[in-house]
Amino acid sequence: MAGVAARRAGDGYADATRHPPRETDDMLAIERLFCEELLRIHRRQARFLGGLRATAYTFHKETGVLAFSDGTTFETQILGLETPAKQWMWAWADTGELDSCLTTGARRVKAFGEARGLAKLTTGTLAVDHLRCAGHTLAAIASVVHEAHPYFRCQHPDGVALFVLVTSATLKDDARGLDRNTARQAISDMFAAYAQADDLLTLRAAMEAAGFAVEFTETEVIGRRGDDAPMVFQRAWFD
Repeated sequence: MAGVAARRAGDGYADATRHPPRETDDMLAIERLFCEELLRIHRRQARFLGGLRATAYTFHKETGVLAFSDGTTFETQILGLETPAKQWMWAWADTGELDSCLTTGARRVKAFGEARGLAKLTTGTLAVDHLRCAGHTLAAIASVVHEAHPYFRCQHPDGVALFVLVTSATLKDDARGLDRNTARQAISDMFAAYAQADDLLTLRAAMEAAGFAVEFTETEVIGRRGDDAPMVFQRAWFD
């Protein structure tokens, strides 16, 4: 994410040739949580989006119903909106037309943030120009709070993107159940989809979530799990 290159160059992060990547004092807690949960987030999103048979949709803001052109409908909670000017507003902070019943999910995210001191989850309106894919990042964190629900991005013609939690879709996922080949593909797909992630931190978290013991050498990242053949990544890939 933003600042990763600076951390690598300026605080010893790049000298991880002898040590696993470490979290720096200035790394935002919200980014750490995103990185740690990214494999599960990605798999849940991939399963939901991969199951959709139609791409054309209508979102009914008054009822929270997400309706696709093939007749498939989902009940949702409104999480927040992102403007082209890189402003984010949580749904609970919208004093306009939103039915309070549709912001329960966003208020749960706020309570989660209050309990853990995560300011991005408790501040109604945010400038998020320093976060790439900011709306996706914050909506993904919301899906972590709700554990089993994916999120969806509803694009408006004026450039505003509304992010909703799809509450009628429940997709529990245990990354530890992945076999070696599936885990490798899932991790590869994850990096392709979320280029803003702090690579080495995310790789370690993803491998550990899949049940691998992770070892860092001067040139490789090695994951070992039971009798499986080791999963090996070259560190040069992440430079």
